[in-house]
Amino acid sequence: MDYTAYIKAYNIPNNHDELFKNFYTEDVRLQDGNVDVKGADSLRQALKAAQTGLKEELRIIHYAQKGDIILAELDSALVADRDIPDFFITPLKKSQTTLVRFFASYTIRDGKIAHFRLGYWGNSPRYE
Repeated sequence: MDYTAYIKAYNIPNNHDELFKNFYTEDVRLQDGNVDVKGADSLRQALKAAQTGLKEELRIIHYAQKGDIILAELDSALVADRDIPDFFITPLKKSQTTLVRFFASYTIRDGKIAHFRLGYWGNSPRYE
């Protein structure tokens, strides 16, 4: 799997059709400290809900791939179109870019993401 192509596709707003066709298995699983999402349909719904009212851009800090495993450190640059005080990672302010650093571990099967685990760190976000 071409990880940089995945990130580029992820960063295109409302690009879920391409993401799910080219980068996720039907039985994809996403886990983080808050959710355990199983299946492409559930992931599509979760992404849509999480991204409503905000623009997200993933920025790769580092990544490494060996065989079917990818490990990555990324920043997520979030810009909300309104205040979202109860956003699941940190409160978001309208039009302010909030950077959240996270670690991702991906298991690849047949060239697509079959399982990914996300971990966020730092108790305070950074702002641009």
